[in-house]
Amino acid sequence: MAGLDGIFFIGRGADGGRRVEPRRPDEKRVAGESTKTAMRVVQLLAVNPFLTAKGSAKKLGVAFTTAQRAIERMERLGIVRQTGAAKRNRVYCAKELLDILEEPAHLAPAGNS
Repeated sequence: MAGLDGIFFIGRGADGGRRVEPRRPDEKRVAGESTKTAMRVVQLLAVNPFLTAKGSAKKLGVAFTTAQRAIERMERLGIVRQTGAAKRNRVYCAKELLDILEEPAHLAPAGNS
């Protein structure tokens, strides 16, 4: 979980299942000295653990290259990684977050409080 450490709180819920909550991460580590774009891209991961530079740029209203640099920084930090070998239209995934989201739900039977 090193890549997500400080980005999302990952703990156990009352039902024993893992839960994920976004938290305000160490901005210097994620965003670097010059931009907050990487922090905004991290917020996109809370909605969907998959992203592209083109989609991120559109959602955030920034240039493609700005979004790509932010994603590359997160890739170096181990937060996301490229899912295939494509040279264009690269898809990145926060795999650790995806693994948590894919865990089966631990639901309590109705009527139990």
